Amino acid sequence: MWNLKSDERLVAWKEFRTRIGTLPFEEAVQQTAHLWSYAPFVNHYLDRQSPEDWPTPWELIDDGKFDDLAKALGMFYTLALSSHGKQHEFLLETIVDSSTAQNYNLVLIDRGKYVLNYIFDTVISNEQLSKDVSIDKVYSSEDLHLSKY
Repeated sequence: MWNLKSDERLVAWKEFRTRIGTLPFEEAVQQTAHLWSYAPFVNHYLDRQSPEDWPTPWELIDDGKFDDLAKALGMFYTLALSSHGKQHEFLLETIVDSSTAQNYNLVLIDRGKYVLNYIFDTVISNEQLSKDVSIDKVYSSEDLHLSKY
């Protein structure tokens, strides 16, 4: 998907969302984490402090530039806009791990039953997060205005 032209990438993303909508939710989450783990990486694209400037789901796919936050946002958009979206709660959290001074952009699903973007291509639960993390920002589907899509 990532090597396609912009319009082809948008079609492939729609087909992916449709396909994962037919899968059991846990498998859909795993396939989404896998897909987004291999999106092309850039050093800086989105500003964590300016969600009002973040792209819509289709702009994100069209732009084709993905820093860590954009990848988390892509995972969030992918699952929330699939047929699973209405049955589950999605949060995008930016956190800081004080033991490593690392920033993370995570997708928490169903109060942390599933956590994406903490470990490459891996789905964990919030029980597996470092105990030294503090939450910086939290964004819900409502905050990201997904209801208008």
